[in-house]
Amino acid sequence: MKQYAITMAIRTISVILAFAIQPWGWHTAVLSVGAIFLPYFAVVLANQVGSTRAAPAERPEIAIEGPAREEEQPRDDVIRIEESRSDDGRTP
Repeated sequence: MKQYAITMAIRTISVILAFAIQPWGWHTAVLSVGAIFLPYFAVVLANQVGSTRAAPAERPEIAIEGPAREEEQPRDDVIRIEESRSDDGRTP
């Protein structure tokens, strides 16, 4: 926010000097261009200030606590079907 305020203060000074300095010449054009484009750059820079801080990475194993794993044992209610092929490649 501080950088935005400084940039807008420079813009205000540019507008005042663009009209106050006589005779008008190249310096008036430079001050006018600065007064026109400084608000855009001020907003872009102000929006990028907060995006430089990255959140620290956190391991998913720590973040998500789940139930303790039990050893897998074959269940009796599971039906298993196995296929076998003959030598000629057809199913018997």
